[in-house]
Amino acid sequence: MLTLMYHNVLAQPADDLPIAGHQVTCRSFQLQVERLRPHILHPFEAHDQLCKGYRPQGVVLTFDDGALGLLDAARILAHYGCVGVAFVCPDAFQNGLWFYKLADGLVRTTSGVLKWGRQQWPLRSAHERRWAYEEISERLFVCPAKVRDQSLAELWDSLQVPAGVPHPALTIMNEPLLRQMVQTRGMVLANHSWSHPNLVMLSSDEYRQEIGAAQRWLEASGLPFVPWFAFPQGVHDAQTRDAVRLCRLRGFGAGMVEPNDVLPRAGIYRMDANPWRFRAKTAVEGRLLRLKERARRYWRGNR
Repeated sequence: MLTLMYHNVLAQPADDLPIAGHQVTCRSFQLQVERLRPHILHPFEAHDQLCKGYRPQGVVLTFDDGALGLLDAARILAHYGCVGVAFVCPDAFQNGLWFYKLADGLVRTTSGVLKWGRQQWPLRSAHERRWAYEEISERLFVCPAKVRDQSLAELWDSLQVPAGVPHPALTIMNEPLLRQMVQTRGMVLANHSWSHPNLVMLSSDEYRQEIGAAQRWLEASGLPFVPWFAFPQGVHDAQTRDAVRLCRLRGFGAGMVEPNDVLPRAGIYRMDANPWRFRAKTAVEGRLLRLKERARRYWRGNR
C-alpha cells in the first residue's frame, strides 16, 4: 500500500507564502487523481484489510492539518468517486493552527523586521519571510505546547499584524466547513492530535490527552472516521507509539522509512506538479522512493 500525504489544495498557487512548498493546485491534484483513480482505495476498505493483517494493494490519499483547501480536494475526489482521509486537529476549528497563524502573521505584518528575544529577522521579501518562518517554526515545534503558545503570542505582538481575516491559503476550516467537506462524500476524518504539538516533548499525561481528546471529539461528532493517527510532523518515539496503539489507532508517519508499527507516507508537494516527478514518486507503490530515502539516511549516518 502506498499512502500519499497532502497538506493544502489551492485554486491558484500562492508562491509568496512561507509554506508555499506544501501546496498543490487543484489542477495538479485533479490530474494526479485521474492517474491514480484505478488504484485508490477507500479508507474503510484499507483499514479492514490492515486489521486482518494484510497490506492492501493500492493507494490511499491522506491530507494533514485541515486547511480550507481540503474542501476543494474533497469535491474533486467525490467527482471521481474516490475518498480520502483528512487528519484534523479539533482545537484548530476555533483557535487556528499555530504554524498557519505564524505564517499568516509573517505574511500580513506591516513591519519590515521581526525582533524576538535576542534575534531579529528582516521581512522585506517573500524569501526573507520564508527564512524567518522556517527558523522560528522549527524552534517552536520542539517546545512544549504551553511554551509554544506563549511564544506565538509574543511573536504576534512583535509582528503588529493588522486586524483582518487570515490569508485564504493559510485558513483552517471551522467545524461547519469541516462538516460541509464530509458531506461531499469525498473525505472521511482521522486523528491528528488535539492541537498539533510535538508529542515527544510532552509528559505522558499530556500526550495521552492530546491523542485522546481528539479521538473523543471524532467519536462524538457523528462524522465518518477511520481509527488512524498521524503523528504531528511525523515525530514520535516508543512511548508515543505505545500510546497510539493503546488507543487502538493505526499510526501514520510522514516519511517513507518508519518503524514496523508506523505506516509510511510519501509527501506530495508543489514540485510534484511535474507529471514525470509524480510518476516516479508513485512508481511500484513507492518502493523506489523508499529505497532512495533509506540510502539518504544511511549516507547521513555514515558521513
